[in-house]
Amino acid sequence: MNAAHFTFGLVLGIVGAVGLGYVLMPTDGLEASTPLGTPIEADAAREAELAAIDPELALQLRRLREENERLRAQLAARQEVEGAGSPTEASADPTATGVLEAAALGKPGAHLDDLFAELELQLRSGILAQIHSKNPNGLLSLLLDNWMSSGHPADALALLRRFDVAEEFKGYSERIGEQLFEAGNRDLAREAFLLALKGGNRDWDVIGKLLQLDPAEALRQMESMEAGENDKSLAVQRALLAIRSGQRETGLAAFQALVAEGAVDNAAWRAFVQNSPEVAESQLRARLEAAASLGSDDRNFLHAQLAQSLIAQGRSSEAVDHLVAQLDAAPDDLSLINELGSANRDRAIAWLRAHVSGNPSPSAYYSLAHQLERAQQKGEAVSAYWQAFDLATGDRRGQTNYAERIVRLDPIGSETRVADFAGRSNNDELFGDLADALWRAGRQSEAYRYWRRAHDLDQNDSEWIRKLAAVDEGRAPL
Repeated sequence: MNAAHFTFGLVLGIVGAVGLGYVLMPTDGLEASTPLGTPIEADAAREAELAAIDPELALQLRRLREENERLRAQLAARQEVEGAGSPTEASADPTATGVLEAAALGKPGAHLDDLFAELELQLRSGILAQIHSKNPNGLLSLLLDNWMSSGHPADALALLRRFDVAEEFKGYSERIGEQLFEAGNRDLAREAFLLALKGGNRDWDVIGKLLQLDPAEALRQMESMEAGENDKSLAVQRALLAIRSGQRETGLAAFQALVAEGAVDNAAWRAFVQNSPEVAESQLRARLEAAASLGSDDRNFLHAQLAQSLIAQGRSSEAVDHLVAQLDAAPDDLSLINELGSANRDRAIAWLRAHVSGNPSPSAYYSLAHQLERAQQKGEAVSAYWQAFDLATGDRRGQTNYAERIVRLDPIGSETRVADFAGRSNNDELFGDLADALWRAGRQSEAYRYWRRAHDLDQNDSEWIRKLAAVDEGRAPL
């Protein structure tokens, strides 16, 4: 958000609570001769008076006034360069109208003095205090938003720490911490994340962010959460945090005990690999050697995670060799194929080509097509999807799945075959997919025909009704 947007945001955000126009109401202590809309020049006495009423808002007003002067100078310089001349007398006169035109509000410097005058008038008169006295948290939210939107997260944190509202404003604390972390202020970011966790808030996202700054403190926070609870997922997270925070032996012992209990699920293994790949490698190897009774799916998942741990350590070639060896024993396991494709796309395609030549099957050709598509080899991917389609005779759901992918890649070339299949299977959704793809490919008349056929199969589907009506009325259907 740029400075101009921030400036208008604060002024309109507060003045908007009592109406966008100029509000005239009796105020004690104001001189009757002060006309509404007249700019109020800043002076030391008035600054002190405003600061006594609301120091935070007074500080923001002062900064806004400084920003306004900068914007006005920029506007004047731009007008001089562009030969635009000076504003008209009517637009320069802040009392020329009692209500600001909406269009004028978009011109930096044109009426901001007027708005500042109104804002200070409402602050000094007690109007704002009256409005926000019933919802002080709303005013605090507004002030926090202003600091954060203008790129002052440290000021937002300073304001937040003055009030005991950590639980109600946990989201603000987390966002402030993120801004401070991005700005490189690690100490204040740590403080903000701790505020977000105050009161026993159990938030794994915040714990994870704190972990990047202070692993030991993140572990202490988790230990306080665990008190009185018997939650296996919490115990797993605590073990992983202990490993990362330097308590490796303690964390490993706890993790191994949880593995023996069967409490470590796939998500926990993934987190282990991401956070501590070297330690995870040894644990995965030990688990694979000790658990001969594991099902094939579980074993292949662990092998895939072992490959991930090797890649994370910069040992990609070793990971590829390991995956190929496992695929030779389990050639149809998608998790292993996808891991190989992520590690080395060319090696995965070569392995799959060799595999389908001796073991043709819909799933094998689908895997090959998927890897070819990821490699941006569209023509060969379409051919492989058609091979899967032809081998899946009798599997209507499987053929529909392959046809949908073919249509997305080659709507024009596949039109006749896909339309024939959609008609034989009474599949309005496939007709709709074909129509969408053809429309995007510039074949509007064909697209309209297939939306019509989809509508004929399901006349109550609002999607076909809406798209046909859009075309009939000359509007874009997509």
